[in-house]
Amino acid sequence: MDYKSAHLLWLKRTKDFIPSYTLVEATTKDYHELMEFTYSQKSATQEYAHNRFLEDVKHYDNCVGAIRSVKIELQKMIPTPNGIWFVTIGFNHQTWSVTKCKKFIEKVLDMDWIIRAKANFELYRENGEHPHVHFIIETKEPKSRILEKLLRPQYAKEVVLSKNFIDVKVCSDYHHKYINLDKQVDKMKYVEKDKEWRKKNSIPEYEKNWN
Repeated sequence: MDYKSAHLLWLKRTKDFIPSYTLVEATTKDYHELMEFTYSQKSATQEYAHNRFLEDVKHYDNCVGAIRSVKIELQKMIPTPNGIWFVTIGFNHQTWSVTKCKKFIEKVLDMDWIIRAKANFELYRENGEHPHVHFIIETKEPKSRILEKLLRPQYAKEVVLSKNFIDVKVCSDYHHKYINLDKQVDKMKYVEKDKEWRKKNSIPEYEKNWN
């Protein structure tokens, strides 16, 4: 394999690569020119090019990983701009019951990190029955902490299988309409079915400091 050409092509394509070597300025362009000159020399073997290529790829992967880790940690510290989230939680079909889910919703609304909230416990969808709850939650907590706090209590584990069944989005005007049951026309029949189901099972309209 021609490692010289492969290395030079990789440098040309990887425009955000910054070499670790101090003998060049910290730009890929300068480093590409240096390596192009180096590989033009008779003393530069394919083995040398292979080793240098591997070193650069390893260095790049380490830098990308470090940057990604920093971004993740910073993101955890940054709350949503308005502090309001739309949260959907799907309940475990094998373990759920109306009683267990009502307890879960009530416990969530009682959590002190939630400033205000509104929730709808729903069952019906186009593809059949799917027990789930929608929340609009105002809080100072970032997304990662919301997931953690919702799943931490033991009663949550009784009805929520994992964090994969919790969806957290920045709340929009659409979500405010949705939580107030102002949905698309094709969904309104399920809204009506849910109203009857909630009435039959004594499921209240859940609110916390909503007004």
